[in-house]
Amino acid sequence: MISGSHMVPSLAFNQSVHFRNGAISLLKELVSKTILVVAYPGANENESYQKVIANLEGNSTYEEECSSATESEVQRITEKYSSKQINLILAIGGGQVMDSSKILRILLENPTVNFANLAESELATRTVHMIAIPTTPSTGSEANGTAVIKNDQRIKIPHIHRMLIPEVAILDASFLSTIDDEQLFVFIGDIFGHANESLLSKRASPMTAVISKAMISLLKEASSELSEKPGSIKARDKLLQAGYLGGLVTGSVYVGVCHALAHALEQQNGTPHSTGVITLTPKCLAWHENVTQDPIYSELKKDFEEIGLSAHTKPDVLTGIDIDTWISQTLEDPSIKTSPVRMKEDNLRELVEWVLKK
Repeated sequence: MISGSHMVPSLAFNQSVHFRNGAISLLKELVSKTILVVAYPGANENESYQKVIANLEGNSTYEEECSSATESEVQRITEKYSSKQINLILAIGGGQVMDSSKILRILLENPTVNFANLAESELATRTVHMIAIPTTPSTGSEANGTAVIKNDQRIKIPHIHRMLIPEVAILDASFLSTIDDEQLFVFIGDIFGHANESLLSKRASPMTAVISKAMISLLKEASSELSEKPGSIKARDKLLQAGYLGGLVTGSVYVGVCHALAHALEQQNGTPHSTGVITLTPKCLAWHENVTQDPIYSELKKDFEEIGLSAHTKPDVLTGIDIDTWISQTLEDPSIKTSPVRMKEDNLRELVEWVLKK
């Protein structure tokens, strides 16, 4: 098989994706498995999570909380279950749980592999399978072979490999029923960030552009439905599907400087990733429009407004920023490499100053 190259854009898919409310009932089909359920803290209080566990009856099932996507947390879980002969990981949660579970199964399959040698190691034939059930709509981690894990210095390190792709993704909107509409719009902002930056990526192609534009259409529909019917489960279903498409396309063409800035902002003052993206997106679009005069940026700004995202930005998170630190950390972020405008220190500083003034 062709393993692919970072120099050649490609799309790699799950074996299957199941969606719509109630899709978790498919887990009843699992039999005679030794399953490790990795979930976010407090998941066992969620009614949908309880249904998942009930659907696993007849299997040997372990339940484990994952509190963070850090090397130490992944190593802790690996050591705890290395002797249990796990053959299926069921990841239930947001991006932190998904990314941690992806690396966890690699370490369970390859006892000699650790974070120090992971990038250079040849990985064994698949022995542990993975089903991903996202409980937030924006990460898209269930769709791709990227896992972002913080090292001991709390720096996010992206690990990219096709063997990290979950075999199965289940997009069940019931898991989003406990998220209020206000928080959903922050997630929508993150999905929109994936859509616009993948559309503009240096690696973008006509095929990936179709996916990016479809995401924006889904976000418009979901936003309208949430306005007309707060709590809409149909809108949540569309958001999960848009988020999945975001994970699929960004896993191929990556994102850009807005995400790089958001990652560095989180590192500097703890701003949640989705909040950083939704706040920085209109500012980054306006700067790029000013620099390039490309009408695509004006169109994307209109899309941002039509979806209703402006009311959910948090400009206060940009208060008290150490500009030099923000710039240096952003320049080190891999996401910056696929920005449509080549980012060096001088024009990044110009962008940062634009962001902080506007």
